[in-house]
Amino acid sequence: MHYDLIVVGCGHSGHEGAIAAAQLGKKVAIIQRPRESKCGVCLPSGNSQAKTLRGTRIKLTSPKSLEDVRQAVSRQAQRDSTALADQLIHHDVSIFHGTAHFESPHRIEISGPNDSASIEGERILLDVGTRPTRSQQFDFDLRSVFDTSDMLSVDHVPKTLAIIGVSVIGIEYGLLFAALGTDVTIVDADDQLFESWDRELTDSVMSRAQSQGLTFQLGDELIGVTRNSKGRPALLCESGCNLSTDAVLFNNNHIGATGELNVAAAGLETDEHARLWCNENYQTWIEHIYAVGDVVGYPNLSHASIGQGQRAIRAAFAEPHSDTESTAYALPTTPEIAMVGQTEQQLIFAGIPYAVGAARSQRDTDAMHSQGTIRLLKLLFHRESHELLGVHCLGDSAREIIQIGQTAMAFGGTIDYFHKTFFNYPTAAQCYKLAALDGLNQLRATRDVADPPASHQVSGTGLGSVGSRGLRSPTDDFNRHVFNPHVIESSDAPRLLYRF
Repeated sequence: MHYDLIVVGCGHSGHEGAIAAAQLGKKVAIIQRPRESKCGVCLPSGNSQAKTLRGTRIKLTSPKSLEDVRQAVSRQAQRDSTALADQLIHHDVSIFHGTAHFESPHRIEISGPNDSASIEGERILLDVGTRPTRSQQFDFDLRSVFDTSDMLSVDHVPKTLAIIGVSVIGIEYGLLFAALGTDVTIVDADDQLFESWDRELTDSVMSRAQSQGLTFQLGDELIGVTRNSKGRPALLCESGCNLSTDAVLFNNNHIGATGELNVAAAGLETDEHARLWCNENYQTWIEHIYAVGDVVGYPNLSHASIGQGQRAIRAAFAEPHSDTESTAYALPTTPEIAMVGQTEQQLIFAGIPYAVGAARSQRDTDAMHSQGTIRLLKLLFHRESHELLGVHCLGDSAREIIQIGQTAMAFGGTIDYFHKTFFNYPTAAQCYKLAALDGLNQLRATRDVADPPASHQVSGTGLGSVGSRGLRSPTDDFNRHVFNPHVIESSDAPRLLYRF
């Protein structure tokens, strides 16, 4: 059987890539790996898993038992899986169930309980995702030590749970078990939640999680796990703190799920984390093979992966595509956080003079709560041109509201657009106007102060700032993390390849 495109894996990237190719009139096949589960719950992987857990937790406002959680998660996952399958069938995509591995650069063998075939594809899109990896120094006995693939197989609700590694999935598992009465502690070597995001937003997410029963032990690296005299896991941390707990969930190590693909037969190589390298169009070393989603790394977000799949397919079949940089990202936290454009850290690091306008829920309760709570909206804009440089949003409808900022940025909009525009009132979108007014007022107030006394200068901040918002400027010693692609060049591959 010969296809124009073979998609291996059915994450959001592969799903959208398959549909995009089918809409171009291509003959498409997609290979889905049968999901294995020890507890009857077949969860998706990556960010989709976090969304499934969050959707379940919101519906289960007061779960009574672990079985309630398992059944609710299973129903949610099944609904999501059925919806995706229906879309593929509607677009005449051939669906195979089984394990795929390369026989040659264009030929893939499928082996499974119901499907066994060998198919060829002119182009191949890999969306195999990642899987948890287990350190040999820890005993994953599945009674007290787990990873995210088998946490729901626990046969009882532990009184205490330690989660190793901060992530959306880890927090969602923590909130689920906290709702069942478990004391949950999250341990991570980083001293900040989601370091590449706006600090004010992530601090709010952490505060909300703490109010729901989670304890965070950040900036403390785990160096070992032993057993105490009662056989319970005991965590040894770099700070000297020893934490005894009933159960441990490891959430900090994932590798690309490329082990069974036999990528060498296709001429591919993986990095030390079993992930694949690609260029800006998600094309690998092998010209007709593309890779998208978690297997290429950052940003590990399903909605960003959708864009990856569509871009890869348009590049593969020489179709025009947009080069817009205004991709919106959202994390399914509680409350949600969303962003588009640059962060304050990135602007400072790049030396770009900018100002900040912010709208907070207490400033206009009716407008910000009427269509879903928006707790905070921050607009970053250029000090001189007023060009919109970034939008950051916190609230229950953040992923919806961020699309307004994404559209404005895609067309080179300025903060003046929001200042002059009248939004329906009261609506959540009104917070854009409030934030624009705040930012312009902050900028105007700063410019009205000419040559302030030396005693009012803020040491080390250049132009200084107004309160916690307002005008910002670069600092020489700023070395916070920013996420930029790592570019490599090779004589064997003349194209630029990115490790996202």
